[in-house]
Amino acid sequence: MYKSLTEDLKERLTPERVAKMNERILVMAEHGNIAAWEKIRDTIGEKPSDKVEITGNINIADTLKAARERARAAKEKAAKTAEPEPPGGDDG
Repeated sequence: MYKSLTEDLKERLTPERVAKMNERILVMAEHGNIAAWEKIRDTIGEKPSDKVEITGNINIADTLKAARERARAAKEKAAKTAEPEPPGGDDG
């Protein structure tokens, strides 16, 4: 009967083997192997967070209302600063 990978590794990974592999990873990192460095960093608990947590309440209705107000104010400001049309309309 075959053992699972986990079972086999648990039997074969003696403390001496683990220490030897750890030493190899450290040497690789010292020689510039970024993947080895990242593995060490992540293993010791210093992995940067991949998630951003946002806390607080966001009221969508108020956000939309404020956006509409800003758009209306910008439109009014643009209308006040626009050049007036010349008299005579389009057939000028």
